Amino acid sequence: MDSQAARDQADAMLAAWNRRDYSGVAEYLTPDVVLVDHTRGRTSTGPGGYVDRFRRVLDAFPDMRGESISMLADGSLLVQETTWQGRHTVALKIPGYESVPPTNELMTMHLVTYMEFDDEGHAKFLRTYGDAGEVPLTSAPVGVG
Repeated sequence: MDSQAARDQADAMLAAWNRRDYSGVAEYLTPDVVLVDHTRGRTSTGPGGYVDRFRRVLDAFPDMRGESISMLADGSLLVQETTWQGRHTVALKIPGYESVPPTNELMTMHLVTYMEFDDEGHAKFLRTYGDAGEVPLTSAPVGVG
């Protein structure tokens, strides 16, 4: 996979997230994909684990959209900086805890994602980095995702 193909895949995956096309996001992943979320200190495996890590937040912020700020690619390795912004208008569902009622607050998150793609262009390993302090909901002890 060359650098342009990696850029195209990252752009397509971001577009699928913005459409809330969760099955479409999963199509860009290998069956054994691993996500290491350094912001939260958690690891997820498989397409379902990766999608579920972020789906709850996006469901609670239906207007949230990600925008690519910068991208660096070297063959099948890519680093993408994104800004996510949206308003909390739907209850945030946290398994095992009470739902967090909507606050109607506008939230902005800055995220850096490192991706490794296989030869077919599927992401096989991802690491995310962000500032949990930017997002009070995600820095709470019970957390999301």
